[in-house]
Amino acid sequence: MMKLITRIFNLVIAATAVVATVLLFSLAPLSFNSKVVVAVDTIAQAVPETDYTKNINAKELLGTDEIQVGVKFSMSFDDIKKAKEGDKKLMNERLLKENLDGVLDTLDKAIDVLADNTIRTSLKKTISEETKKQIANAKPDSIDKTPEQILELLDIGESYYKNFANALYNEANRKGSTVDSVSTVLLDQTGEILMKAEKSGFAQAGSFTEEQKQAVKNGLNTILTQLEIINEDGTLKPLSDLPYMYAIKYVQKELTGKVSANELKAKTNETTRQHSDRLLELYVFNLMPDAFYNTVKYISIGIIIAIYILAGIWIFLALYEVLAAIFPKTNLKVMKGFLIPLFTIGAILQIALGFVLTGVFKYVIPNNFDLSTFNIPVKQAILVPRTFALGTSIVVIVTIVLLFVNLILKSIAYGDEAE
Repeated sequence: MMKLITRIFNLVIAATAVVATVLLFSLAPLSFNSKVVVAVDTIAQAVPETDYTKNINAKELLGTDEIQVGVKFSMSFDDIKKAKEGDKKLMNERLLKENLDGVLDTLDKAIDVLADNTIRTSLKKTISEETKKQIANAKPDSIDKTPEQILELLDIGESYYKNFANALYNEANRKGSTVDSVSTVLLDQTGEILMKAEKSGFAQAGSFTEEQKQAVKNGLNTILTQLEIINEDGTLKPLSDLPYMYAIKYVQKELTGKVSANELKAKTNETTRQHSDRLLELYVFNLMPDAFYNTVKYISIGIIIAIYILAGIWIFLALYEVLAAIFPKTNLKVMKGFLIPLFTIGAILQIALGFVLTGVFKYVIPNNFDLSTFNIPVKQAILVPRTFALGTSIVVIVTIVLLFVNLILKSIAYGDEAE
């Protein structure tokens, strides 16, 4: 009975070897479950400095100096085979693009907050200065109060300017808006303030002349021109697209001469945001050094070789155990002599690439990789790698336990005859 049990154990061990072989080819050879840290300051660098953007405080507006984004990727066995041939397109797709899409989606949300707050704040400041200027021009000589004091007496402060700025922003952000339509909002609101000042005796009647209105309109036109949001047909680009426009301009400048001009242009029906995201991905692809692709290539070659060697060891073990089950008294010492060192090396390699590699990256070594030298929004990456050997590491441990149990059972069953 005991001899029958040992033979069954041989077949069980052979089955675990087959399972391990299948896992080697079915599990993702290489994957990462990771996180990147995006520097808010680096994002703000893409915004050109003008009189209306120089006081942008991205950290204050977003309430943080960095944004953390989850990143993961997985390369299949077929992907690894292509990567070992140096297929850059595949590497970009599997290792960079899929994750960049997620990173940029998160960045877009942060940029939307940054753009909305920054533009509204800038508008409020511009409106405040323009209002003070108009009050100073309209007040009678007999009034010795400053524009600031007059506006305070008229109860025109932060709340009023905020509502004023919101109305102006909403009009300028509306599809099909023009300089004239935005000017109308600005002139109406400014006229309302001066009318209120006239009723209180702080402004002369009719002080807001057509000439002054044209000056206000010209000033607005200058601002919008400087922001580069006036289309050729006179309509305005949405104010909320400003950061994406700046990012496009920044990347186009960086990539001029490095990629074709057609790639830098917007595609048919491509929104400003989509154009920006596509160019930023292209920018990252062009920043990646050849060393990155060569490293992936050689790692892929190493993985392919390792998988085939380990699969061969597992198949060898399965064959040995099947023969041992069928012919329990046959002398298999030659096979065993080769198998023991091979399986030992294979087991160590799989445990090292499985449990040890994962544990070292996750718990032992510092896992922040500084990417700031690439001058891209992503400044750090926290990497937790997974290899094809993580699954087979478990099978290795199970197999070792079964081998020891089987050895004990054989010692009992066969005594001195046990192998």
